Amino acid sequence: ALQARYAGASSNVAKSLVVLHVPVLALFLWAAFFGRRWTLAEHVVVALHLFGFVLLAAMILGWVVFPVATAILGAEPSPAVTAGPVLLVAWWRGLRRGYGAGRVRVAALLVAAIIGLAVAHLCYRGVQFALVFGLIS
Repeated sequence: ALQARYAGASSNVAKSLVVLHVPVLALFLWAAFFGRRWTLAEHVVVALHLFGFVLLAAMILGWVVFPVATAILGAEPSPAVTAGPVLLVAWWRGLRRGYGAGRVRVAALLVAAIIGLAVAHLCYRGVQFALVFGLIS
């Protein structure tokens, strides 16, 4: 009973909270550039673009690539194998263009951004769980 109520409330809360990824990701980018000329607001803009591409890639992969690959292969491909390289290349280009940095700096930013996205997702899931549990209790 609790599981069904949680699942029902979770999807609505998840859609509202997805933007929580952006400020956490921006904080990681800001930390990677600490002491430089960039303001936190500029990092938020870059983080918003990076995360927007993640959402766009997830939609395209979910609606087009996975169904076609599943029909051809007979099994659903791993999201990490299909989306990982695409996101790495897109984020590399986005960070390079957004900050005008060299390859070494962009590589460090890419690591910070990936770690930032993982931490942001953990924060998002924790807040989502707490809110949903509070709603259904």
